[in-house]
Amino acid sequence: MRLPLYLLLLTSLAVGAQEAIPEPMPADQAEAPPPVAPPLGEDGLPQMPPKDSFDEIIQRPLFSVNRRPMEPVVGDSSESALRETWKLTGVVLVEQQPQALFAERTGERKLRLGSGMPLDQSWLVESIQPLSVTLTNGEQSVTMDVFEPRALPPPEPEQSEAESNEEAQPPASIESRTQRAAEQLRERVEALKGGLQ
Repeated sequence: MRLPLYLLLLTSLAVGAQEAIPEPMPADQAEAPPPVAPPLGEDGLPQMPPKDSFDEIIQRPLFSVNRRPMEPVVGDSSESALRETWKLTGVVLVEQQPQALFAERTGERKLRLGSGMPLDQSWLVESIQPLSVTLTNGEQSVTMDVFEPRALPPPEPEQSEAESNEEAQPPASIESRTQRAAEQLRERVEALKGGLQ
């Protein structure tokens, strides 16, 4: 009984060993020179490249999806343009610090900003309250609310005198409506009794 188990175990080990044998390296990789270490400075540490070589790192934002330099936003920095572009969607606390949540009205961008952070090229978050955020742009100051007031419904058209006289009549009193409802109920009961007899 144990012999078949041993044979099965040895067979599986042999197959596994064949799969584990690495393939030989291609000739072009085997002959590649080893990487060169940067030159060492007087203190024995590698020398840093010149500061100018880091300019591209600054121009390419680290947390941008495509890592392309941000295009300068050319547009209107007025309050109306701000309200047409951005909507305050909420205010949250992150580690006891208030954060404002903004969303583009026509785009997909969403931002979480703290006090002092820029919303765009011209507007800066001045202060954050539980239901509103104050933004500044130089001398301009705008307060955006989480709950925006909705547009009022259009006014109803004016009515003729006959229609207004009909509506001007006071509604029936509660007592008269109650009496009418009681009479209707009695009539229904009588009709049901008559149908059963």
